Amino acid sequence: MAKQINKSQFVQDVQNGMSKADVASKYEIPAGVAAKFTKELGLKFKRNTEPKYVLIDDEPVMAHS
Repeated sequence: MAKQINKSQFVQDVQNGMSKADVASKYEIPAGVAAKFTKELGLKFKRNTEPKYVLIDDEPVMAHS
């Protein structure tokens, strides 16, 4: 018997930003199958990338007297 996956939960997980690897792990399916399902549903996995550069404010705060 084929493994059954609820479409509504799958869509919600993808829309909530789960990665392909996380979705595949959750539903115990290969990542390629997860990608196939998202394509069939017109969805895309969002890349959760960390910023490569962060601007920090290093100017001292002046106290007003």
